[in-house]
Amino acid sequence: MLMVLALAGCNSSNPEDQAQAGVAAATSWLELVDAGKYDDAWAASADEIKSIGPKEAFARMMEQTRAPLGKEISRTVKDKGYAKDPQNASPGEYVQIHFATSFENAKAATELVIVKKQPDGVWKVGQYSVNPE
Repeated sequence: MLMVLALAGCNSSNPEDQAQAGVAAATSWLELVDAGKYDDAWAASADEIKSIGPKEAFARMMEQTRAPLGKEISRTVKDKGYAKDPQNASPGEYVQIHFATSFENAKAATELVIVKKQPDGVWKVGQYSVNPE
């Protein structure tokens, strides 16, 4: 499983609004990945991703993970969930999103993106995985 994370702010305390802000951040980040802009995706990621290694290592890891799947054809939100201070995670606000995604070489895949609200209120991707079905 590949771990990675993106951006988007929201000032509402409503969990549904927070979840939507998380989905927007994840979607923006995934657009960078889909376009092969791995350096930009790394720069837009949370520290959880950046601490794994330099952007060059991130780019190699993403290329190895995503290139075999081919171009993204479609992506829809399967489910999303907002959590504050979840068990087994550092304190904070999180949104976990599962996307049903179709790629050229993997007609059905599930992408998991977890975003965390940063101290400045911006949502950034901290974890990413893709599992072809």
